[in-house]
Formats: sequence, structure tokens, C-alpha cells
Amino acid sequence: MPPDQLGNPFQNPPPGKKGTAEFLSALVGPADADAYREAMGEEGDSSTPGDSTTEPTAEELERALAAQAGLRETQEKKELEQLRADYLAWAKEFNLGGDDPQEWIDDTFIFNPDGTVETVGDLDLALTGLTRLPKGLTRVRGDYVLSTNGIESLEDLRGMTIDKNLVVYNIIADSIPKGITLGGKVLVSRM
Repeated sequence: MPPDQLGNPFQNPPPGKKGTAEFLSALVGPADADAYREAMGEEGDSSTPGDSTTEPTAEELERALAAQAGLRETQEKKELEQLRADYLAWAKEFNLGGDDPQEWIDDTFIFNPDGTVETVGDLDLALTGLTRLPKGLTRVRGDYVLSTNGIESLEDLRGMTIDKNLVVYNIIADSIPKGITLGGKVLVSRM
């Protein structure tokens, strides 16, 4: 092994090699690296190479990675809040949940951190006047009943897991898409 590879990893890099500022920027992106620097009270802009004259300690790098994780977690929370808001708007549009659609949403759906949505059990939406299905629903942990509605397409079922039966009596849609994982049967009749 050449002797120059055993040098101090915390000293300033020789000309032509990237320093920690560039490393951090490459690792978490320029905007997040700037946010970290700002949170740490440091000056500099990660888009400008060679802006740091001192190398951060391992503790500082660890804090930078923790800050990045915090930023990701905040973004995921915002996305989940938006998904919940979309479901609430959908429930209100079709008067689902009666006087308290928020409670119905909370009792019916599980909003996973990865952005997928599941039901707690059966999802019975028969006779609700639905014309469209909720976006992002990936699993129904029971029967999925869509009977006697104005649903024109079942394409949003593609890729979904339904643990029991899919019940689609008296709907407008004329086909069931491939790609549904079904634990029971498909019960169908036409209008």
C-alpha cells in the first residue's frame, strides 16, 4: 500500500481532492448540506468547492447525517399528511363516514410511512355513489365491496392485495384489471 494512503483522513485534502464540504454535498445534496451548515451556524455554500478550511469531526459528520435523516422524516410526514388530506377530501366528496369523515378515515385506513395505504379490515363502499376509487390504496385486509356504484373503471385496483373477496355487483366498469392479488373470489354481476 502506498504511504500516501495512510495519511490523516481529517486533514485538509491536497489540491485536486475533495474535502468534507464536497463530500457532504455529494452525500446529502447541496441544499441539505447548506441546511446542515446553517443549522450548525457555519458559513459557506456547498455549491462552491473548497469553501471549508477546516475538516469536520466524525461527530459533526454524524450530526449531518442525522440532520439529513430528520429532513427526510419531515418530508415523509408532509407526504403522509397530504395523503390523509386527499383521503379526507375523497370521503367528504362521497359523504363517507357520515357526520365525521375524519373519524371514519382514522378507523378504516392505515397510512404507512412508505406512502402506501391499507384498510384495517373489510372496506364496504356499496351504495355510496362512488364514481372513483381512492388513490394509493394497496391492501384491503378483508372484503372489498364496491357494489351498486357509478364506478366506471377498476384500474386503480391494479397491484392491490385484497385478502378476501372483491364484490362488484351492479357497477358501470366492464372489466377487472390483471395484477390483483386476491385471497378469495371475485363476485360480479352487470347492471
